[in-house]
Amino acid sequence: MVEPAALSLNRPFYGEYHNFGHRIIARIHDPESRYSESRGVMSSTATAMRDPIFYRWHKEIDNIFNEYKEGLQPYTKSEVEWGDVVVNNVSVRGDVTKNTNLLQTYWQDREVLLSSGVDFGRTNPVFVNMRHLQHEEFQYDIEVDNISGNERKATVRIFLAPVFDEFQDKLSLTEQRRLYCELDKYQTNLKAGKQVITRRSEQSNVTLPTVMGFNQLANSNLPETPEEGFCGCGWPGHLLLPKGRPEGMRFVLVVVLTNWEEDKVENLPDKVCGDAASYCGLRNQKYPDKRPMGFPFDRRFSTGAQLSDFLTSNMAEKEIIIRHSGEIVDVKGIFQPAPIF
Repeated sequence: MVEPAALSLNRPFYGEYHNFGHRIIARIHDPESRYSESRGVMSSTATAMRDPIFYRWHKEIDNIFNEYKEGLQPYTKSEVEWGDVVVNNVSVRGDVTKNTNLLQTYWQDREVLLSSGVDFGRTNPVFVNMRHLQHEEFQYDIEVDNISGNERKATVRIFLAPVFDEFQDKLSLTEQRRLYCELDKYQTNLKAGKQVITRRSEQSNVTLPTVMGFNQLANSNLPETPEEGFCGCGWPGHLLLPKGRPEGMRFVLVVVLTNWEEDKVENLPDKVCGDAASYCGLRNQKYPDKRPMGFPFDRRFSTGAQLSDFLTSNMAEKEIIIRHSGEIVDVKGIFQPAPIF
């Protein structure tokens, strides 16, 4: 009813609440096609996040799923733990700051091509200047001990959540659970014994490496049409990290390793438009992970539980700081002074 796919039973009867919402909003300016207006940006996964209502609508969808999840029992230790692997530590290091567990964000200026959705009455390209949040690229270092004595394949799940709310009150684990954002999810081979797994932020499986413009989408050889835009689905890479604060903002980083042999979904085709498969799935295919999206933070915790009560040997957490510099950098990497207000 909420999120059907080609594999769903009786799709016309049950409907598709999420997608219907997108389509209705995309046509709200010309619902009967009386003026032959193009659909709004909410009609395409490649552009929907440009409309502020996208976030209100997805909060509605999240609330529905959360209401369902609240009715499920918390995960047991055996459902979360993987006895073959011990995660001893996790840390991050930025390419610019060079400091462990301190990351920096800033503003970036770029030109964006507008070539669809707005009629300017001209054939020449029209550009607009846009300023958006950006962050320094960084690397995860995960210290792991494979105590099984044999090579194992793991799913690495990386999450981030704030420590305090907007009033600077510390969040309880129950409040924090819904704020955990998945930064990455990928598979890696573990040799026997101790080792350090490294992963670059730009490799994230929830973001798009590049954002294509309308003309690029229309002229590409991707299997979907620009209207369907599935290949544009994914979180923008420059929004992987939250803004933070000039004085620094505290977050908790959690890494979870699970057994790929228990996670894998058999008989999936080669990925097409799978850059952000963790968030978007694979078009008309099963979700490429047997565990639910957001596992293990998708279910409620036992009353009064602390994060330390929940962590098992295959998990590790680390508090990090995200600091916003206020500097402005263009796409060529040229810095400008921070604005003064």
